[in-house]
Amino acid sequence: MFVENITVIRATLNNFSIELFTKDNKTFAFVPDEELEDGTYTLSITVVDEDGNSRTDNATYIIKIVKVCHMDGFIPILIFAVVIIILHKKKYF
Repeated sequence: MFVENITVIRATLNNFSIELFTKDNKTFAFVPDEELEDGTYTLSITVVDEDGNSRTDNATYIIKIVKVCHMDGFIPILIFAVVIIILHKKKYF
């Protein structure tokens, strides 16, 4: 596999400019300014290599956000109830 340094000259998400972050110039990350909503997103990245060759690639992603229900205190109570049931079945009390 041939890998060379590239420079991102343009990156967009649904045609809005975005900033990509990298530490090694091989793997890039994007952190949105706002939470993404459910929907279809097109990521477009244009790069240039050390010889001046450029390339644009597009990828489409479907985002489905799963909302997590937090039940404060419910899990410890459930664990306590399960422990009581196990102890009771083993005749500890």
